[in-house]
Amino acid sequence: MPRKSDYQVIRQLGQGGFGSAFLIQEKSTQKKLVWKQIGIGNDEDRRLAQEEAQNLRRFKNEFLVSFLGSFEEGGNFYILEEFCDKGDLRSYINDLRDRGAVISEEKAWDLMGQLGEAVQSLHEMNIIHCDLKPENVFLTKKFQIKLGDLGLAKITKGITQSQTQIGGTLYYFAPELVKYKDQKVYSYDNDEEDEENTIKQIELRHQTKETDMFAVGAIFYEVIAQKHPFANNRGNVTKKKILECQPDPLPGNFSEPLKQVVMQLLNKDPQRRLSIEQLLSVPQIKERIQKWRLERRISMNRTNSPQRRFRNVTQYDINKKALCIRNIGASVNERIIGLAFTAFNATLCKVEKNQQNQRFEGLVEFIFEEDAQEAQVLMNNKVIEGQRIEVEYQIRDENSGSISSNVQRPHRGQVLRPNEDDDKLILMIKNIDPRTSEKDLKLVFLAFSPIKCTIPPNQQANRPYFGFVEFETEEDTHHALAHLNGKDIDGNTLHLQYNSKTNNISTSPSKNSINQQSQSIRSQNYDLQSLLINNLSPNSTMISLANAFRSYNPISCEISPNKQGNNPIQGLIKFSNEDDAVRARYEMKGKQIDGQELDIKYNSIITYPPMYPDQMYDQYNDDDRDDDDNDSYYDDRDDDDNDNLGTTNNYTCQF
Repeated sequence: MPRKSDYQVIRQLGQGGFGSAFLIQEKSTQKKLVWKQIGIGNDEDRRLAQEEAQNLRRFKNEFLVSFLGSFEEGGNFYILEEFCDKGDLRSYINDLRDRGAVISEEKAWDLMGQLGEAVQSLHEMNIIHCDLKPENVFLTKKFQIKLGDLGLAKITKGITQSQTQIGGTLYYFAPELVKYKDQKVYSYDNDEEDEENTIKQIELRHQTKETDMFAVGAIFYEVIAQKHPFANNRGNVTKKKILECQPDPLPGNFSEPLKQVVMQLLNKDPQRRLSIEQLLSVPQIKERIQKWRLERRISMNRTNSPQRRFRNVTQYDINKKALCIRNIGASVNERIIGLAFTAFNATLCKVEKNQQNQRFEGLVEFIFEEDAQEAQVLMNNKVIEGQRIEVEYQIRDENSGSISSNVQRPHRGQVLRPNEDDDKLILMIKNIDPRTSEKDLKLVFLAFSPIKCTIPPNQQANRPYFGFVEFETEEDTHHALAHLNGKDIDGNTLHLQYNSKTNNISTSPSKNSINQQSQSIRSQNYDLQSLLINNLSPNSTMISLANAFRSYNPISCEISPNKQGNNPIQGLIKFSNEDDAVRARYEMKGKQIDGQELDIKYNSIITYPPMYPDQMYDQYNDDDRDDDDNDSYYDDRDDDDNDNLGTTNNYTCQF
């Protein structure tokens, strides 16, 4: 356990509403670090600080500032993070301006790709940064971005109040943030206003991933133009500018694709603004990400041999027809790995425990190098069973066999193109084996980032099933069709085609189905505006639960106290209307939060005696009558009336 006396304070770096940052030096190694010092006045302060440290420990990405540890001493809580020795992006912009220089286009694309990967790693975990600005984007000697000050303390502190406090800097607020609740929190048009006085009371659901993307656009406009996109003649940003004005055109010495990307990020309509997935699919950025990942794979030497650990790895040590899968959970088996790599014609999938580090690892072999390369790029950092996997080429050692010479992969042939009346974001899947579940389909399509997979219920058990898979982009839909049409799953050959709009089959519940199910469920004494969330991880918090459901406009959130740390816990979310509750139940059922697959039911109106997590756990193990695997929006007849929070003393979050 580190102690305060282990470090020497060099200087203070900054101060915010939730702590102060200091540059320090570890006495034993002379290594420079940063610690965030948070005052502990009561048990609630301690809980919030510990929760922030726990959340920071989860974030592992090369473009995020690394968490190095935490400890409490002398009435303060200390969070240790890596020190970025080249300052921040604000200093870099100022240096360019002082020298009369401009950033090169290549560097601009590099920085945009790196920051995009950092933001994506947060958004994939339903974390919104909330305070993206040049001062929070740090640089290393290698001109590599490290995104810091994740703003979690602000979100955590606000979420326990009747309304959340959204932290951030007005300069980088999206239009939809500054227009809410026009109360006198800022003097927007006062040029003397302190830039850091930027806390504003708004509803939780108004802070979104889209507002983060607007801030990314503002940052890169400033990197390129060396001025803020919405600054007035004296260089100050006003509310009116953000809401009503368009930025000046970017300098003409930059390419049109770069300028278009920045302007699309600054779109005032959040629905038309570039998402993080769209940003990373821009060819100039996608090419860089693929190159970085391949370089990292080749430079890594993961062999267990101590003699080989310090030897440079060359291209001759790489088996380009085999991939190692690391950071997989103990519940992952060979079937799961095989399903996830179906699209790439894997010939062998193995899962074994590494005897040196006692962690499970997978090995996937391929016939063609092209398949292995595609799999490495598309599957790296995907989430399987709650764990973000790492995919890299296999490193050969003295015990490895010979590698067969590469044979060029045959051409895939012509891919079916959509017709005018086809939905370009949804594929229909035919000939599904009845044993194949929706969860299996999600694994099969994992490489192409499906939004959701659906197998409609009540199909004939003795005949193949059909289903649907929906994607974020047309490109993902096209690639999924090209890679997976004709693949065998559980002995059946899948037949894929674009779903026709005239089929009148939706992957979301229709208004009629909502009304029908409401009448059915209401007669069974269920509250149609509240959902019971079962099987929550004991590590889940109200912030993770609230973030997961924020797009369905919840009005309050409760979570049961964790009496025994290893047992599942329950949550309860209330909505303002039945439609949002139905959509949330259907679309979120089976999704994962903190590594646990959610089981979602309507909450019973009937009140029962208090039920604590240990009792709930025993009930789940003893009562097998509630087999709800086939629940969907077509059939919401829950038969377990004991699934409610009863009168348990819960922590409550009001939005």
